[in-house]
Amino acid sequence: MKKIAYTIIPLILILVVTVFFLLELFSVNKTEAISTPIQLRKFPYPYRNMLSLLSDTDWSSKAEFEGMHRFMNTYADTDLGKGVGLDVGDTFWMGTVGEDNMEKTTPDPNNSRYWRYWWGTSKEEVYAKEIRKYIKSGWIDIPHTFFEEKDKSQFNREQALNVLEEWKKIGYHPLAWVDHASNPWDVMFYYKSSITKNVHVGEDQISIQNTTIQKKRFVVFRENRGKSTC
Repeated sequence: MKKIAYTIIPLILILVVTVFFLLELFSVNKTEAISTPIQLRKFPYPYRNMLSLLSDTDWSSKAEFEGMHRFMNTYADTDLGKGVGLDVGDTFWMGTVGEDNMEKTTPDPNNSRYWRYWWGTSKEEVYAKEIRKYIKSGWIDIPHTFFEEKDKSQFNREQALNVLEEWKKIGYHPLAWVDHASNPWDVMFYYKSSITKNVHVGEDQISIQNTTIQKKRFVVFRENRGKSTC
């Protein structure tokens, strides 16, 4: 019996001390939790920093676009090396103002002139199917204005409204916009041009006449010598 008592008593003492320690620990943590206000982290855990990339579609061909994003967005083996698997978006053009009469041949994936949604502004599709696919996947997220320009004097409001109608049809609602080369269809051009006098630029939407581009918060970047500023 004495041997049993000598074995049990130390175990009981260890158990009591352990319970007391845990109670004290819980009490301290509880007090600290109550005294420390809940705060929103600057970045989601476990991240401490963030890098934002903004890419203009200027001079990009379909082949260059796909090659770059295979490297940036996947872990595949590419000509640039093993992909880095980042979540990187890109911009696109719906077409080119002043090229409605261009010869509609088989588009060359290595020629940047063809990497468009439409031929010119005609609503005839060039790479519309591919661009819709990349919008859905997240490889494309922001428009680089409505169009590239060859002859900006041929731009009219109907062309812009056609774009908005197409975006609505495919369920595309951009959260940002990148202006391009001081064209009359740039959002910021609105402030100095009578051409876009019926364009309303608001905090939560941009509309041409009664057609809304974006119903949520809309960010506009101004292209300036290769740099985009808000």
